[in-house]
Amino acid sequence: MSCYPSHPTFKHVTLTYFIEHENSDTDSLLNFECPVTCPHTDNLDENTIARKLYDNKTVLWPRSHLSIKSLQLLYNAGEGNVLTRPRFQAMQRIEDRLVHVQGYSDLCQMTRRRSCVPPLSMLRFFDGTYSAVDPVFDDPNFENIDRVIYAAYTNNATKGQFTNFLGKSHTITPTRVHVTLTRTIIPFAGSSWSQIVADTDFMLDKFQPLLVDFLESEDFEFLYYSETMMIAAAKNQGFQDMKLAIGSILFIFAFILFHTRSLWVTCLGVFSIVCSFAETNLIYRVVIGFRYFGFFHVLAMFINLGIGADDLFVFWDAWQASQLRPFPSLAHRLDDAYRKSAISMLVTSLTTTLAFSASALSPLLATMSFGVFSAILVAIDYISVIIFFPTIVIMHHLCFENNRCLRCCLPCCGCNQNTNCKASVTPNDQFTDGEDEDRNTVTDATTTAGHAAASRHSVSSCQGNTSVRTSHMNNPTSSDTTNTKYSSDTDRGGADSQTKADDTNFPISFIDTQSSRKGSTVSEPRELPGTTVGAAKGGEDVVRREHRRLVVFFSDYYLRFVTHRVWRWVLLAVMMAVVVVFAVSAARLTPDDKQVGLFKESHRWSRAYRLTSGGFVPNEQESSIQLWLVWGIRERDMCACHFSDYTCTGRQQYDDTFDPSTLAAQRSFVELCDTLSNLTDQQVADLNIRRDFHSGQPKISCFTHNLHAFLREDSVLTGLDTDMPWDGAKVSHFMTSLESYYDTSIINSSYRHYLDIPVNYWLWDGFRRKRTADYAMFNDLLVEERTEFTSRIPAMPSVKVGNRLKFIGVQVSLNLHYATLSYKEHLPVLKRWESLMQRQLSKMPRELQSGFQVAQVAWELLHVQKSLVDNAVMGIILGVTLALPILVVSTCNVINGVLATLTICCVTVCVIGVVPMAGWKLGVLVSLNMSLVVGLAVDYVVHLAEGYHMSQARDRKSRLMHALETMGISVFSGACTTLGASTFMLFAQIQFFYQFGIFMFCTIGFSLVFSLGLYVTVMGMVGPEGDTGDIRVLLRACVERCKHHKLPHQR
Repeated sequence: MSCYPSHPTFKHVTLTYFIEHENSDTDSLLNFECPVTCPHTDNLDENTIARKLYDNKTVLWPRSHLSIKSLQLLYNAGEGNVLTRPRFQAMQRIEDRLVHVQGYSDLCQMTRRRSCVPPLSMLRFFDGTYSAVDPVFDDPNFENIDRVIYAAYTNNATKGQFTNFLGKSHTITPTRVHVTLTRTIIPFAGSSWSQIVADTDFMLDKFQPLLVDFLESEDFEFLYYSETMMIAAAKNQGFQDMKLAIGSILFIFAFILFHTRSLWVTCLGVFSIVCSFAETNLIYRVVIGFRYFGFFHVLAMFINLGIGADDLFVFWDAWQASQLRPFPSLAHRLDDAYRKSAISMLVTSLTTTLAFSASALSPLLATMSFGVFSAILVAIDYISVIIFFPTIVIMHHLCFENNRCLRCCLPCCGCNQNTNCKASVTPNDQFTDGEDEDRNTVTDATTTAGHAAASRHSVSSCQGNTSVRTSHMNNPTSSDTTNTKYSSDTDRGGADSQTKADDTNFPISFIDTQSSRKGSTVSEPRELPGTTVGAAKGGEDVVRREHRRLVVFFSDYYLRFVTHRVWRWVLLAVMMAVVVVFAVSAARLTPDDKQVGLFKESHRWSRAYRLTSGGFVPNEQESSIQLWLVWGIRERDMCACHFSDYTCTGRQQYDDTFDPSTLAAQRSFVELCDTLSNLTDQQVADLNIRRDFHSGQPKISCFTHNLHAFLREDSVLTGLDTDMPWDGAKVSHFMTSLESYYDTSIINSSYRHYLDIPVNYWLWDGFRRKRTADYAMFNDLLVEERTEFTSRIPAMPSVKVGNRLKFIGVQVSLNLHYATLSYKEHLPVLKRWESLMQRQLSKMPRELQSGFQVAQVAWELLHVQKSLVDNAVMGIILGVTLALPILVVSTCNVINGVLATLTICCVTVCVIGVVPMAGWKLGVLVSLNMSLVVGLAVDYVVHLAEGYHMSQARDRKSRLMHALETMGISVFSGACTTLGASTFMLFAQIQFFYQFGIFMFCTIGFSLVFSLGLYVTVMGMVGPEGDTGDIRVLLRACVERCKHHKLPHQR
């Protein structure tokens, strides 16, 4: 039993065992593909029998086999004909230069005469290689190209090889030959891992410099492809693309520095963002115990940079805005900035965390672990901003803010020897236990004015220079003394908040408070009496002036634009038109029908991959997906594997109840093979079974027919009954007739493994030990193990008889290829095979009930594709669903929460609509990126919704003004940093990074546009006023109604 569940349509199994070669002292792995994952020696039972056979004509040695990782050279003429004399000569020059590279002869595939096999290409039909088939194939000067090509295309002896080099776009007639694409295969030897590594190193070191030169060929578009070379190139390019993160960090650093004008704040702020990544990794690995860490986790750094910078801006702008209002002490000012920013950041962090947490529900390790990692990262970043960053800001305020030398925290400057940092702080900014409580009670105008005066006249010096410190508050006059009152209750939304709302929440430099109370239009901006431009001193005053300009823009000019009775409808119409256009595009989104590419579509590696996987006609040389119907094996035991260790393959388990030698089991196998051999053409097409290139028969390897044919035709067994099923009498008669090979004493009442006797005889080629076609086909599918009856044949000690069949497999070659697997198209094929298998199992005896079907990793890839798509859809739905109640509760208003959620939905629709517009389909990478959309789309609209909620004003326009005034600059700055950071990813060559950059840029861009465009406009039109939509009022009304509503028995 597996500790971790797997899908019922595929199992974690290994069908690998070892073949002993007579010329080898050690076991070597037979060259065949394992159905699922990992051939490991420790997965094999020590009693597994290893057959060793040889062919008298061909000695089996590693370099006689073609490596599955050979090099392909592609010649593409576009719309032209690649099979012309100059182009053939160019191909010949390229081949000659490569095969004569020093060291190639040590790695090439060898012929029987120990010479390198020449490159495989159409040139072999001209150089005399096939002249024995037809003299026309001896044309080294390419004088009869049409004739040679037509003969190779139509001759049955050469057609199978020829089509391996024939592009799909071709015309071949006796009088005209037009082919746009062909290729050369440089054959390397062997398929062991050490040989593949050696081949790859040689290609990279020796071949690649020449291949790069050939890319400039004027005869045709030259490309080359090798899977191992491409993977090596992708690794190198991946490290190069990751350097773009440095550019993103530097951009964010520069933007924060520009925004804050403080090197101290910038350095430590960026440091806190980077440290949150390290802290998250610590929790992720040590506390939770994850071991998996992939590229997607590294990309979380880009997400963290954007979210972290956004949170920094929210707090910093709240702190900057607080300097325009009077406070009795620094503690009160910090409290005001902290209260206004922390709640907004909490809501955005919570919604983002929950949106990322939706990915944690995925059954796929990569997606699930990324969801967990990102959710932790957002939470850690929030904690860092509300705890660590305020400390940075306070230090900046106390020591550097009013010192031009120290403003950027430069070590060359310091405080005057006669003054320290504290000496430059006004009495209002001092933190003392006794004074804090006293200052909380200060509410009269006189006391406030006194503090303002003290603040305005405080002096700090650096190296003997003195400067007047700019006040943090307005200079109160007699006409607006009541407007400068400070009330703790008012600031905290207490009982008097409704009567003093505008005084406490709108900076009086921008809002005419008397007009606001009356609901009149916004007054023209006016300067603070005590902080005029003329009175500004130093760079800090420049920051304040720029801050005021942005605030004025959002709270005045932009507000008037989005609330204009004409322009608001125009803007709304434009926003709706954009949503409709992208919604129509999103409706065209279709599942991808190909696997993930490593490089961008325009990259030469991607072009080469597309040509090799889909540019040539189907031929007998191309590899296809193999399917197995298996008995005798159980699902792998994963109990010893860590839940996040993707490298662990578990332990192979076998079915001890499996017994293929019973009469019922043998009849079931005969019936199964008959069923598969008698499939109709429609069934073959529905099951995607590949047909033999020459005979046209389905390529199915089911052992009963071949076993019966061999035994019937073996002259040694003439006159014996060799038809299945085999019982004790038939086996006894068989062994007696071959008593020179068998010890007939094993035939007694205890021996029941009847089927193993004829199978063993057949695969040993009647003990002639020849490597036959049946051996190559079935040796991997019929595996034996030792029993107490196992014995050796005296004349052949390596041959063991009296064994037991450990597991049996039936192999089917499917007309499927990994490059074009699509869950939408091919999951039905999987279901048909599963249905066929279940029908056969229903007719089989109990000892065969554990059988199942498996297709290497093909079925898993289909389920991975579907899981990723389902996870993306679920993440979007769950993210939006969770965002709605959070926004309603956090804003305490149903209307505000619903409109903010609708804005998030519009952003999501537009981002999804970008996918078809970019020419992409719903594949693995798109699905992974889509799972991030909601998590990244919520930030800006939530900030504005929270700003609208925090306003103490009653009318719609004043509330919207407060939202734009307090959050507009933060939203804009946060979007700029994330957009700038994601722009660097657009220069990446790895497809994964490039698509991530596109998604990041589009998501943040649409979020900015729709939050400041659609949401603000709609709120200016139908935003809640007064207590409209307030859930607290609704709850109180419900409670009051319940109190006054008497139950029948109470009346």
